[in-house]
Amino acid sequence: MLLPSVTLSYNNFVSLIRSEDALLRKMVSYIDQDGLQHYLEDMDYISYLGILDKLLVERNTTIKVERYEKLCHFFKGTAHIFFAWENSPSFDTHTDPVDLVIQVTHGSKTMIVNDKEIVAHQGQCLYIPANTPHRATNKTESIMISWGIDDNT
Repeated sequence: MLLPSVTLSYNNFVSLIRSEDALLRKMVSYIDQDGLQHYLEDMDYISYLGILDKLLVERNTTIKVERYEKLCHFFKGTAHIFFAWENSPSFDTHTDPVDLVIQVTHGSKTMIVNDKEIVAHQGQCLYIPANTPHRATNKTESIMISWGIDDNT
């Protein structure tokens, strides 16, 4: 399967999440220190920017963008972007019902897949088969795209 050609730097990521379109599409959430996801929605644009700026300055959460597949015209599944600071939180070990391709576009991403540590660097991808236990460990700052293959959710 061919994935869209995406180059996503930190500056591109910040521009994306600070767009009014991201708020209107309800695309942005963050993962707190307890691994819980919080959505940024149902607020005015100025309040939204204030929360984003606080998250970017504090550097203690992971920021997630959902529905990115609609912006990059990926019609074979879903695409979620994760921006993680060094040592920022992540979801606990979990499985997904679809195959995933983890594409690192900035920094390095350390993943635990089936209890094995794997590091993917900028420009590299990692394949995770459906129903395989995995989690990110955010040892370094990174941006990754999680492509859910044939995911219709």
